[in-house]
Amino acid sequence: MRNLIMAVAETSGFEHGLTLGHLSAGLIMAFTLLLSLSQLGLDVTLFTSIITLAAAALFASVAVAFGIGAADAVRNVLASHYVRKAYRTGQRVRIDDLQGEILELTQIAVLVGTEEGEAWIPARHFLEKVALVLEEPEGDRA
Repeated sequence: MRNLIMAVAETSGFEHGLTLGHLSAGLIMAFTLLLSLSQLGLDVTLFTSIITLAAAALFASVAVAFGIGAADAVRNVLASHYVRKAYRTGQRVRIDDLQGEILELTQIAVLVGTEEGEAWIPARHFLEKVALVLEEPEGDRA
């Protein structure tokens, strides 16, 4: 199991695959030891509670760390929903010191073509800062 977790972590680019592999192997060994002692007729209720609490604390801390780490991505995904309603491809916009034409509205960012090149602007910037629409696309003019 350890080798499988390490291989999956390595192929997905996860840096701490070795640690996660050792940790999962340790948990499996602990539960195996508890089952073995239980089969011998020993009362392992206290040890079971301790290991279960330790595993729950570990998984809860991983979930919190993931939630904190993914906060920016989630903000951009949510902001993109509202940006898609307010902006369209082809519009010329200015946000901060960048000015150009919206080339694409992605799930997390707005691709703006400027004179210097293409700029990926996080979608939340369009909600948090002043974004000025300079010109509508040709087909949208009344």
